[in-house]
Amino acid sequence: MIATKARLSIERLECRRLLAVDSSFELPMQHLREVDRLLSEPNSGLPAEIAMQFLRDNASRMGLAAVDLSYFNVTDQYTSPHNGVTHLYLQQTYNDLPIDTAWINVNVMPDGRIINVGSSFMAGLVEPAFPTARQPARPRLSAESAAESLIEELQLDGDLAMGQPMTLLYVPIAIDAVRLAWRIDIPSTGNSHGYQASVDAWTGEVLHVSDHDPHHAGDYTVFPLPLDSPLDGDRLLSPVVADAVASPYGWHDINGIEGADFTDTRGNNVFVQEDRDANNNDGLRADGGDDLNFDFPFDPNESLDFNLNAALANAFHTVNVLHDVHYQYGFDEAAGNFQMNNYDRGGIGNDPVIVDVQDGGGRSNATFATSPDGTSSRLELFVWDAAASILVHSAPPNSDPFQATEAGFGPQAPIAGVSSHVVMAEPADACTALSNAEQASGGIVLIDRGTCFFDDKVKRAQDAGAVAVIIANNVDGPLITMSGDDPTVNIPSFFVTRETGDAFKSLMASQSLELTVFAGLLDLDSAFDNGIIVHEYGHGVSQRLTAGPQNVSALGGIQSGGMGEGWSDWWALMFTQNADQRRDDPALWRIT
Repeated sequence: MIATKARLSIERLECRRLLAVDSSFELPMQHLREVDRLLSEPNSGLPAEIAMQFLRDNASRMGLAAVDLSYFNVTDQYTSPHNGVTHLYLQQTYNDLPIDTAWINVNVMPDGRIINVGSSFMAGLVEPAFPTARQPARPRLSAESAAESLIEELQLDGDLAMGQPMTLLYVPIAIDAVRLAWRIDIPSTGNSHGYQASVDAWTGEVLHVSDHDPHHAGDYTVFPLPLDSPLDGDRLLSPVVADAVASPYGWHDINGIEGADFTDTRGNNVFVQEDRDANNNDGLRADGGDDLNFDFPFDPNESLDFNLNAALANAFHTVNVLHDVHYQYGFDEAAGNFQMNNYDRGGIGNDPVIVDVQDGGGRSNATFATSPDGTSSRLELFVWDAAASILVHSAPPNSDPFQATEAGFGPQAPIAGVSSHVVMAEPADACTALSNAEQASGGIVLIDRGTCFFDDKVKRAQDAGAVAVIIANNVDGPLITMSGDDPTVNIPSFFVTRETGDAFKSLMASQSLELTVFAGLLDLDSAFDNGIIVHEYGHGVSQRLTAGPQNVSALGGIQSGGMGEGWSDWWALMFTQNADQRRDDPALWRIT
């Protein structure tokens, strides 16, 4: 054993000196796809035959010669039942052995049209112009000797490596060179790491190692999807980890080398920070330490400051999940997704999403500003007003208050609330000056929604001397936050449902109604509302996909903008639905 180790060490040094092996090398991907049409016309025949003929006819577009498509294995072929598309996957071979990461995938419509092609096949291996490609298929080292080399290199427990599956294959070390290697797969057990390694079958050089640490993405105590918000369940230690394809080096990497580059809420797909001063510069971030343990206190009855780290972690986790899921459906590097490092897979990097939590630039809203591929887009999560309440003084003691929302304009009600008698506006919609101004003076005016703007209604009541306004919905539906921009409004106003408004009117028919309207006492952090995050992230996806990664203004018109809003609402519904919900379940269509 000692002599074997010494020999392998000498040969590894010689291998490094002569070949300068780069274990981080990845074959570049070539993509064939069109924005506005499929790649071919309808064709009859078997999908595999159609795909192979297309590949041979278009080999030069992938940087290949026809002969480069002569040697491969079909590793997978299946047809999706919901749309009839056939997916074909090929792995390139050399000397009848597979070449690691040298793949082609082709997607074929039911009528034989080619949707797209992705290829990392190597060129020139059949008739190589480079001598290092002429690798014999006969290994010099046994699989056991290769395992010994791996044990020594990684200082592993020998029992873990010995007896594991070992496969002979070729590993690309450059665009024009491969090495014969033993592939060794060591599964993770308990808290131990798992590895997939390639060891040169002639020299014992460890060519490549992938660490399959089951917790490499970090531990996040969050409201994981499909939970919509704290109203839908408790925080959990999320079972979700970074997807091995979409985020191959975890969520905290940017350099494409194993190991986290950040221990805080930054990574390849998203940078999350606090931005209370709305300056878009580096704000506070949650730090999980070397163990990437993002477990921070949360109490819905505490302040924004108390819950900040938990909010940052929740936003970081949700956006990373969205990145990894959308990747599976085609929003990858070439399609213009959001990544700092594109790992040589196409597209333009340097554009992780920047997420501003508790952003001071607005209130009761959220925005997504989409930039072209290569420039970071920004998701701003504002603080929302908590639900206000209305106490009816004539109601029995201990009765529940009526729920309301404060307007997005005008002042907030004082902590003690505003108390007075209630007067119905005349006209009821307050779209003209109040004819009962004498009665309205000093009172809380009840107004029906409809016909004119919210701030105009409130201003007319204010002109009549009202101390506050309640606007009741004129249709069934949830509470909303009223918008307006009249800077002269100086009294608080509230919105209630039609049911609540009808209850007030019924009481007023038989008695003088006395109310106290209270502001929401706690601000709500939208970083805990996954539905909002999904909706806003969806704008970035649809804007980069509709007309291509560089034309993100295609959804700027009224009609097309409405399509973008609809798509984002659909995403929010899909990501927050539960497994037991059905399409005819009305609860599924509740957007809060």
